[in-house]
Amino acid sequence: PRTTAHRMVANLEEFGYIHRSVGRGRYIVAPRLVHLATDTLHAASSSSPAHELLREVAHAATGTCSLAILQGGEVTYIDSAVADSPLMLSFRTGQRAPLYCTSSGKVFLAAMDRKTLDRYLATGPWRGVTRRTIVEPKRLREEIELTRKRGYPMADSAFPEGHVGAPVAHQRPRAC
Repeated sequence: PRTTAHRMVANLEEFGYIHRSVGRGRYIVAPRLVHLATDTLHAASSSSPAHELLREVAHAATGTCSLAILQGGEVTYIDSAVADSPLMLSFRTGQRAPLYCTSSGKVFLAAMDRKTLDRYLATGPWRGVTRRTIVEPKRLREEIELTRKRGYPMADSAFPEGHVGAPVAHQRPRAC
């Protein structure tokens, strides 16, 4: 019922989960709701089989291992595991990053068909996150072709400075 919906919206606004946007009485998601959602995702994923696999790979690689999805033209990290190491890079659940400067993003770009990749490349040049970030569409196309040829991408100090990222394929032994 409409009255119930209005009461629920009023409660969400009162607790700081949504805010009334400027004009026309619409509501937008507030940072408090975003934090609740990412904390929920993190809690749910920290005991999942996928998280256990990420921890195994992070330990074997003595680094960070993250699981990401393509969402709205960006990489969104949905889980991450960090090995015991003096130097570590950790992605929070829900953290977003540009496709053009992350190894995960280059995986998604390399998997795109030519038409979709051309549309993405037409959005460049992009902002350099570090001094080594590839920002020119022509150079990124070359990098994507190299990624396709060798079967994996590299992101050497492109996001963030001082870290090298490359997706790792991990296979469990097959049962006989």
